Amino acid sequence: MVCGKCGKKLKKDENFCSVCGYYNDPKEETLEEDNNSINEEIFDEIKDDDEIDENEFDEVINANLINGMNIQDNEEINEFNTSHISNKKELTNFKDDRLVEAFTGEDYKWIIRRPVNIYAFLLSWIYFLYRKMYIIGILGLVITGLVCRFLTSYIIPYAIIVMILSGLLFNPIYRLYANIRIKSIKKHNYGIDDFTLEQICSEKGGTNLILTLIIFFIFLLIMIRSYYSFSINTENTKFWTENSENKANCISIARSNYRLLNDAEVSGILEDSVCNVRKTNSTKSYDVYLKISNKETSTYRIIYFKDEKGTVSIEGLRINLEDLQEKNKNSTISEEELQILNRTLEIRNEYSKIYDASKEEDLLIKKRKNKSEKTDYIITKDEIQR
Repeated sequence: MVCGKCGKKLKKDENFCSVCGYYNDPKEETLEEDNNSINEEIFDEIKDDDEIDENEFDEVINANLINGMNIQDNEEINEFNTSHISNKKELTNFKDDRLVEAFTGEDYKWIIRRPVNIYAFLLSWIYFLYRKMYIIGILGLVITGLVCRFLTSYIIPYAIIVMILSGLLFNPIYRLYANIRIKSIKKHNYGIDDFTLEQICSEKGGTNLILTLIIFFIFLLIMIRSYYSFSINTENTKFWTENSENKANCISIARSNYRLLNDAEVSGILEDSVCNVRKTNSTKSYDVYLKISNKETSTYRIIYFKDEKGTVSIEGLRINLEDLQEKNKNSTISEEELQILNRTLEIRNEYSKIYDASKEEDLLIKKRKNKSEKTDYIITKDEIQR
């Protein structure tokens, strides 16, 4: 008696195969023996008949095979046929499983038998590369690089999402990948014995640590180079030097002028400040605007400090802006008040203009599209009061 799944010869009364563990039903063996004896009887009856050729002989055997099996009804015939087809299918699956195991190599139990892959969860795109899924791995590293470069604030949520999806989806993706690769291998190596086919699957699949390290090392070099060229502009060091000096001077002047608010009889809470650098030939002067909030009137006032040849002039509104606007609306405003109103609105507009210009300059610098001297700065409350 031989195993119906792997073909190993079994001992007498041995039903479970010691190689593959398949259960061999003794009834199936009895049916096979009965078939052989029936064929022998048929052959003895017609072997002397010269008029029957081989094809006719096969047809007689097939016609008498089922009729002489002592099967009592059609259900036994169907059971026999179903068992025969099932065994054939199981044998094919067993063979494919051996090829999948050979292709997968190490970590087979984590990939084939478990829903979550802890290695893919921890290493994400690196593990895809390690398992020779180079297209997915390289594409993932490119996306990671773009997120790190342009969407810095989303790095942590991006990393968490990638880790979770990698852990959950790697195994089914790899199983699909393995089946496609094995099908291609079988197609290009048709007729080769199973042992050689397993060897080919083992070579084509498995892992590749060296190439993974090379690809990841190249990725790190590109990322470091990108950040280095962005943070340290070696092409225009003059720009960074002037930028640092201008920012330092703006903060120093804003601090000095902030201390003069009490002498100027200006009360309120400092919000922030802006500074504009005015270049005249080889000299520079600075226009500083402090934004002060007044809790009593719930309004803002802009205090303007003009640095001109070492002297400081202060301009600002000492009365409620809304009151002046209301008087102007009702045509009850005096000429002096109208001048104050117009100048105050002009100062406030200049403040907004410098604030927006500074934001735009920072954006261009971040994109490395601005290598000229930065002239507009936003100075925070903490920088002034530090």
